[in-house]
Amino acid sequence: MGRLILMRHGRTFANAAKVLDTRPPGAELSVIGRTQADDAGRSLATLSRDIRTVTCSIAIRTQQTAVAVLKSYEETLGIAPGTIPLSINADLREIDAGSIEGNTDSHSHDLYTHALHGWMNGDRSAAMPDGETAGQVVERMRPILEELATHDGDHLIVSHGAAMRIVTRFGTNVTADFALQHYIDNTSTIVIDPTGEYGQWKLITWAGAELGAE
Repeated sequence: MGRLILMRHGRTFANAAKVLDTRPPGAELSVIGRTQADDAGRSLATLSRDIRTVTCSIAIRTQQTAVAVLKSYEETLGIAPGTIPLSINADLREIDAGSIEGNTDSHSHDLYTHALHGWMNGDRSAAMPDGETAGQVVERMRPILEELATHDGDHLIVSHGAAMRIVTRFGTNVTADFALQHYIDNTSTIVIDPTGEYGQWKLITWAGAELGAE
């Protein structure tokens, strides 16, 4: 058994404009985001030389990130292009923002932050207005991670900031305080040791930080 490496997509035009952009297909990567994805592939080669699969959500930004990261990773390690399989899974999409989808105002962002605190404090029913709950996100993402965890080697999952935090919060030993204190920036990673059952998995690093190391 290897590790699960969750990576947030690169920066998008929606990120730059502070748009709550959760529904596929969503915004494309900006020029900065494309550079981030290229750099992330090289960083990934330092983190793991044994990536067996890459899986991303259906959103344009995660697909673009996954393709660029994989290309850079294979080039860095001298792996023939196409050696590592890339697949798309719609269930890795971002948590749905409900009625505040597409908004940029401060009140909508406050509603998102309030929901995020609920998720990180273990409230599976927390949601943005008319949006998905944390429990619904776990229900659709957990089987994907559990299946990948049965295979040898490391597996890269390119997903979204809130979805990554939710599935890690409920699946590992990460604490609410730690999760809220460490932001998941574009192309940041969460590395998980999926030994045992979901809910008992061990957090290795969260955006480069180790649990209990501070």
